[in-house]
Amino acid sequence: MSQHPGWGPQDGQPGQPGQWQPPQGYGPYHQGQQQPYGYGQPYAPGPYAPIPPLPPKPGVIRLNPQGLNFGDIFGGAFATLGRCWRTYLAVAAAVFGLTVVVGVIFFLIGWLTAADVFTRVFEKNGPAVSGSDVATVVAILGTGVLILFLMSLYFAGAQSALAYTTLEEAVVGRRLTTREAWRRARSRAWAVVGVMVLTGLLALLPMLAAAAILVPVWMALHDGGGGAIAGGVALTILVALGLAAALAWLWVRLALAPAAAVLEHASPAAALRRSTTLVRGSWWRTFGFLLLAGIIAQTASYILATPLQIVGTLVAEASGDSAAVWIPLTLLLLIASFVGSAIVTFFPPLIAGLLYVDRRIRHENLHPELLTAAGENPGPTVSPT
Repeated sequence: MSQHPGWGPQDGQPGQPGQWQPPQGYGPYHQGQQQPYGYGQPYAPGPYAPIPPLPPKPGVIRLNPQGLNFGDIFGGAFATLGRCWRTYLAVAAAVFGLTVVVGVIFFLIGWLTAADVFTRVFEKNGPAVSGSDVATVVAILGTGVLILFLMSLYFAGAQSALAYTTLEEAVVGRRLTTREAWRRARSRAWAVVGVMVLTGLLALLPMLAAAAILVPVWMALHDGGGGAIAGGVALTILVALGLAAALAWLWVRLALAPAAAVLEHASPAAALRRSTTLVRGSWWRTFGFLLLAGIIAQTASYILATPLQIVGTLVAEASGDSAAVWIPLTLLLLIASFVGSAIVTFFPPLIAGLLYVDRRIRHENLHPELLTAAGENPGPTVSPT
């Protein structure tokens, strides 16, 4: 359960399946009746039965007790981007800038402390290079790459958590300041990183299985004839297709784990189990939404980043001075990379977060909790017959 007003499971337990009955008292009076007809009441006979009002929409989605449809999920994701784009860009810019600055500072320090070693190693016609020189360069570069990788991993988890944190409030019509959103996101960043690491380790299992099949086969076929090679190629294709299917199955089954880690404050292992439970019975639907979200994000990133890259290239070609060529081109390429990465970073998690909401509405009666969190009257809850 979150430590802030939210709509996670109470006391760590999901809601019981049920169907929401909207509050009474809405809709027109029927002739001869003393009480107004509303949600959940039977319509009186006659040719002019009242049209039931739409479910309430306090935030970015309409809170339908039957779950979310295609328009709700993608419309809600775009609406959340519209509400929170300043927060996303501010955090993405800070993360991007900090990563670049730390990388530049580290490699400058490495260069200044071992400039002669770098010169000897990378000079084409220089003196013979010793093993200690190569080891020094590898140690410096390897340490820098490791630091940047760990920073990038943490920031990826934090930005993913930021998407879910802002979505949690946007669903019920609330907004967070950038500072509060980042505070909540970074508190769950390591949990999301843990989910990413465990998912990666699980993905290694089918890869190792594929390698265990193919490596001995190709070693045995090393001196084989054309027919043996053709059989090896056919087997490789079959194993590659099986590996792709296994990785896709695993990706979808675990796709809602980051949302569970953030919105339910679950541990990484518990979040993976939670995702498996939520996706069960809806694998193909989840796969379709996630695949389309990735395509949209990549396409939008390409459309927005390409003009900046073209402008940078034109500016560089129009200038004869080397500094005037390098500086604007580098800046525009950095901006293009930043814009593209921001879209790819935040849009797919918003889709996954709304899929999480949809699964809980359909199977765990989350709908009344959402209405309560939004300040709406949830009405009575009855078990389905």
